[in-house]
Amino acid sequence: MLAAPILIDEEVRYQDLLTYDILDSENETTYNDLSNLIALVCDCPKAIISFFDKERQWFKAKTNFEGTSAPREYSICGHVISNNATMIIQDLSKDLRFFDNPLVMAADVKFYAGAPIISSEGNSLGTVCVMDSKPREIFTEANIKALEVVALQITQLLELRKRNKLIVEQTKQLIDYQKNNARLNIINYEKQNDRIAYELNENIAQILAVAKMKAEAIDTDAINTKDLMAQVKNYLAIVITEVKSLANSVSPTTYKSADYQFYIHRMIEKFTTENEIIVHFKMQENAKNLNSIIGLTVYRIFQHFLKYAKLIKATEISFVLEPNLNAYIEFTHNGDESLANLAKIKLIINNIYTRVDIIMGKFENNRADKKMIVVFKNDETYIQS
Repeated sequence: MLAAPILIDEEVRYQDLLTYDILDSENETTYNDLSNLIALVCDCPKAIISFFDKERQWFKAKTNFEGTSAPREYSICGHVISNNATMIIQDLSKDLRFFDNPLVMAADVKFYAGAPIISSEGNSLGTVCVMDSKPREIFTEANIKALEVVALQITQLLELRKRNKLIVEQTKQLIDYQKNNARLNIINYEKQNDRIAYELNENIAQILAVAKMKAEAIDTDAINTKDLMAQVKNYLAIVITEVKSLANSVSPTTYKSADYQFYIHRMIEKFTTENEIIVHFKMQENAKNLNSIIGLTVYRIFQHFLKYAKLIKATEISFVLEPNLNAYIEFTHNGDESLANLAKIKLIINNIYTRVDIIMGKFENNRADKKMIVVFKNDETYIQS
């Protein structure tokens, strides 16, 4: 008996096989049908569809053949793998490579024909073979063609299997990413609420404490009553300003018919004052107001752009807002994403995508040109209920 030589690039072949996740997989009707079909077409009682790991030939499907695997060193199909070509043996008992092969003698096999199952990378992963208990002098070109066509069909099944596996893995990764992103959004939302609650408690409590002290002093200091009253009014005015400022950080306005272009202007002016970033803002002439239904979402998109600008250390940014029916926002910057935390960048970009989806728009992030564009319709009928 002569065992088939092991390929020089056997490890490459084996790793390629593993990408299909076919070894020891469940019984599948499609492979069983192909095994039965090729046995019928080639008029042979036995057929096997098998794949080779490093030590064994594993049977994925078989017709009139016992067992689930065989040692690779005894395998006839191993020679097909080594040669990467279809092999026909008319009488195994007269072939020096196989006449004393234990599998040949145990299965009483005399005739063999096998074709390699070749991956898209060009590696022989397994074989499709037919066998007979008696020698055969005739195995037609049509029979050989049928054998090779079935082998090619199995290759297609493997590629489909790999693509499906990849889709499942990518879907899982996407779901995990979205879940993690939603979790981060919730955490950030709670952190923002905590900050607002803390600032309301600390700032307003301190101011009211001083105002209360001044008010109590009025009874004991009649001379300075007018001045004390003025101070109390001043502190109460500060409280009102603080409340408005904090409320604005949650929502710019409570008016349903508000012109959000005004609030976007005001937000940008405040950002310019508080940060060392030059902001250019241009709105197309004769532009109509932002639809109040989508105005808050557009406002939030601007907020995310400004957060992004700070995160990437931009020193100059520009906005173009066209709020007519076919509306768009164009944002450009001179920042550098490599200077920022990647997770925070992804979070902001994902938040922008989410907001754009709310208004059923399109978002383009051109990193090469340092430009982002949002296109949407400023129309109530465009918004899903």
